[in-house]
Amino acid sequence: QAGTLAGTAYRPDSGLLVSGLDEVTGQQNTQHVSTQDYFHALAQIEEPWVYDATYAKLREARLGLTLPTTFWSLPFESATLSLVGRNLLAWSRAGDIDPESTVRAARLGSLDLGQLPFARSIGLQLSVTP
Repeated sequence: QAGTLAGTAYRPDSGLLVSGLDEVTGQQNTQHVSTQDYFHALAQIEEPWVYDATYAKLREARLGLTLPTTFWSLPFESATLSLVGRNLLAWSRAGDIDPESTVRAARLGSLDLGQLPFARSIGLQLSVTP
């Protein structure tokens, strides 16, 4: 069972009843299909499913302090202690889609198929110059 995005919450739970005739019996179709299966079967990417891929990210931020060697008797020329953060902020016009994490295929372009969100990390870094 998949979750529901705000943009697709209007879809009925019972799926869609697609009008047409059953090829075998010639009778009117009475079989409901899920909305997701129906649109995947169309294999077309139409305007409502095309998003502006404009985005901005704060990929890395670093706040460093060079430790003064005059106050310490350190066995190296310099040392820098830094607080490093990666993937701290992201903004995208597509809302809940990360344009960098879409599936890319030669003939299909980029598709959003439920990728995981980007990983955020925060850590300390010590750099020394001997």
